[in-house]
Amino acid sequence: MSLYKSGSRLKNEGNLLYARGEYEKAYHKYTEAIEKNGEVAVYYSNRAACSLALKRYIDAANDARKATQIDPELLDGWTRLSAALITLSKFPGSRNSWRKAVAVLNKDNLNSQQKEDYKTWLDGAKPVWDEILGKRKAVLSRLNVPKGGFPWDRASAVQPELARVGSERYQSSAWVISAANNEFSEGVAIVRTLPRVASEGTSAYLGTPNALDCLVGGILRDDRVFHIDDSSWLVDFNQLVTFETELYHAQSSETAFTVIESAQKRLRLLGWDAVRPSLAKTIRLWIMRAFVEGVMHEDYSLAAEFIGRALDVLDWGHSAWLDVPEADKGVVFAPTFVRGVRSVYIGILMKAFSDYDGEYGTEDLAAIYETAEEILRDLDTRPLITDKTRNIDYGFESSFATYPRGRALHAKAFYHGQLAVILPNVSFKERENQHHQAAKLYIEAADCYPVDEELHVLMLQFAVDELRQCINEHKQMAALIKRIKSATPKMRRIWEYSLLGLHGRDASICRVLELERTC
Repeated sequence: MSLYKSGSRLKNEGNLLYARGEYEKAYHKYTEAIEKNGEVAVYYSNRAACSLALKRYIDAANDARKATQIDPELLDGWTRLSAALITLSKFPGSRNSWRKAVAVLNKDNLNSQQKEDYKTWLDGAKPVWDEILGKRKAVLSRLNVPKGGFPWDRASAVQPELARVGSERYQSSAWVISAANNEFSEGVAIVRTLPRVASEGTSAYLGTPNALDCLVGGILRDDRVFHIDDSSWLVDFNQLVTFETELYHAQSSETAFTVIESAQKRLRLLGWDAVRPSLAKTIRLWIMRAFVEGVMHEDYSLAAEFIGRALDVLDWGHSAWLDVPEADKGVVFAPTFVRGVRSVYIGILMKAFSDYDGEYGTEDLAAIYETAEEILRDLDTRPLITDKTRNIDYGFESSFATYPRGRALHAKAFYHGQLAVILPNVSFKERENQHHQAAKLYIEAADCYPVDEELHVLMLQFAVDELRQCINEHKQMAALIKRIKSATPKMRRIWEYSLLGLHGRDASICRVLELERTC
């Protein structure tokens, strides 16, 4: 009997089990079929259907994605990928998969009855899809968080208690998000005064504290602090962009190449006093536009484009003006500022890769990995605390040292985990090695964060997800699940209403904790 026939028989047995609602048994049948022949798209698609029924959405997305890579014309693969991604709150990827399903449906590779059946299913699913999409929460606001529920509000509430304990008082995420919000909120407050200040003339505006510095400073400390109070905030922010552009000749609508050329010309003609504020405003406006125009609309490719421009200019300036004092070229070229921008960038790159399934490949993964390595090299060669640097508050140290290390390790883990999924013609053993490496790095990333930090729990959860793809890892999984179980109540004290929390984080944690019975 050929491999194809053996796999086909196992698939048929799985189909019968699935039809009877025995999803777990069907899942294992399809797994056996894949082991016989791992290049048949329908085996992965059918196993994805089992995972959807079992509410294992990450597994469903991985299998459905593999099915579409093997056979881009497999309608079930695209519809199941769309269903898995929307449950995981990956809306752009879900939308893209939905469109691919419709495109396949409109081709001539289905008979009339199949087209009619699928069209009925799609028409019925679309309202549900639109309803979920309409409820998505791209940023935190007072519309989706109860009073006192923002993470920084919770952090401020627990700080007096933390202050009463010993050295452990600084081993909390409260200091990081609280300090980030102090800066961001100061920027928001200044932005609110702009209409009044503007009416008093340019000199009055120039005399106010710098809103843009505060907004970006808060984001670089912890980008989760970005939130919108109400719709008028955006109107005020647009006015800020207009003021900063006109007063300081900022060029946030230009490419990095144009800005670099302009900076060199202005330096020759007008000197550092003209170049420094123009570049600083341009770079900070790019960062803000990444969040206001990109993150708010879940367009992470656009967000990466804006942050990428900022990094291109910062990296160029660091090389071209290596010996120029920071006082001349500006604080945006300070190591901590550049490190903060790079850390934000790598986080956005991972979101873009995850959300736009099929749009990115191994070259994009390699860029993520190299950016992670760059952050780690920078941390090793230019540590934040040296003999000349003392009395740095823990929140600052975490924001520009330990948290960037955690994010860089997260990115390297992400690289290995994605490679395990997208590499073609790779043996099970090679894929398992990638999953093992990803799990190891996720655990290292988790250890960079305080126990009450949601990212600590998230990294442990990702490690468990990677180990689930490996054989005989129940003991290590059980140890990680125990850590997740212990840390979750501490995390929720501060992060109950974070953006991750609103996007189903706790449900994902519960699914992982349910594995405790099988480990």
